[in-house]
Amino acid sequence: GEARNRAVIVEGSPFTDGRFIEVSSNEIDINNVSSTLFQAVHILSSNDVDISSNTVDITNVNQGSVEGVVLEGSSESIIESNRFRTDVPSGLSSNSVYGIIARSSSDALYCGNSFNGTGAFDGINQLFNSRFHHDFSFYGICDRSNVAQNKLGDATVGIYCEGGSRIGLQPYRGNEWNGTVYEDWHALYDGTPQQAFSSQFIVSELPFDDNGEFDFSPFNFFEIDGEDNFGGCFLPITNPTNSDEAAARGKSSSDVFNWEAANRLNERLNRYPNLLGQSSIVDSFYQANLNSTVESYSQIDNLIATNSQIMDATLDADIKNDLDSIELLLSELAQLSQDYQDANSTTAQNNIQNDINTLNQDVIRLSTEVATIFEQLEQNTSTNLSYAYQLNEAIVPENDFASDEQFVNRIALSADILNSYEISTSDANNLLTIANQCPLEGGNVVWKARALYSRLVTATSFNDDNCQ
Repeated sequence: GEARNRAVIVEGSPFTDGRFIEVSSNEIDINNVSSTLFQAVHILSSNDVDISSNTVDITNVNQGSVEGVVLEGSSESIIESNRFRTDVPSGLSSNSVYGIIARSSSDALYCGNSFNGTGAFDGINQLFNSRFHHDFSFYGICDRSNVAQNKLGDATVGIYCEGGSRIGLQPYRGNEWNGTVYEDWHALYDGTPQQAFSSQFIVSELPFDDNGEFDFSPFNFFEIDGEDNFGGCFLPITNPTNSDEAAARGKSSSDVFNWEAANRLNERLNRYPNLLGQSSIVDSFYQANLNSTVESYSQIDNLIATNSQIMDATLDADIKNDLDSIELLLSELAQLSQDYQDANSTTAQNNIQNDINTLNQDVIRLSTEVATIFEQLEQNTSTNLSYAYQLNEAIVPENDFASDEQFVNRIALSADILNSYEISTSDANNLLTIANQCPLEGGNVVWKARALYSRLVTATSFNDDNCQ
């Protein structure tokens, strides 16, 4: 078959006994791809997979094909808050760069993902810089997909559905088209109007792109009905799964499994409260953990995750717009300066100088706005980290897993709060002890410890060959 390279692959893991798969907070750089298929994350024939807060950077795609996240024959998965970026240099084809692809995968949530290309199309035949071919692609039966609050960027097609495919009705999902170049369509159902009804997007108004345009096909793929566009990221599954109930019971013979399953279920219920009220087993678990160690660690993880996403969110919005405007103003100022030199009368020079003064004031105003946003960003960051540190120190660990989690959080938060932080020899040794554990015995904190040790002490490879 076709040669494939993958950064992450999950294959044949249809767990229903409380086990779960999480692919999160990874940075995947794909560069210099030629004559092959490269997939950043490939989920094949697996259930209950959480793919969140990953960054996929794609550059220099020559003749190959790159797919960001691919779901194939899988169900009950979450693809949330991932960022896809491509920066293919001018002159190289980016027609084979895809963001998220779903093939015959139902009951999935696609929420809060963003796609950034820097494309330009002259309306005839030239491509400049970069874009995705499809931000989203759906093939086959993908019933009960929830495509919500995503930010689509430059692409040939923003959302693509193959003819005959089905994703289910999409009411008021709050997706945004933030790019300036959609060469073919902003959204395309590549089939008949009758087929498109089962995958229709219901909106209060069309979500125009940054150029005030929005092209879709067929005519009924998007339907305006005048209601409020409330968006919403909610799990398409309305009942807890067998995995949820197994995690709530916590009766596994593996202590690390019970600990990790409890942490994951608690986070899942906080994110998707619609799962409550359906199972007495799950509801009892939730009530028992409202003020527990599990809940405290969930809050700390959320604060740290929020902190790491603030900068990206800001750069994608206000700061990016201001910086783009400043760049344009500086270009205009350079031209006006040349015009001033070339002017053949004092009157002309005075008029040009007035224009220069006005543009200078605009540059100062926008620069001040950027500085203010960064200042507020630093204040929010400091507040979040300090509160997370206090929460962590207030925890009384109930087992070795909780104790390791508290120690790793303490080191990580100290390093983020104190710009000049240097880890002590004792703490470095303790961190290495946790990092050297088998992840199947020590849990997710082992991965955190390894990343932190490489960051604060020295880059280290860990051997799990004997880990069973």
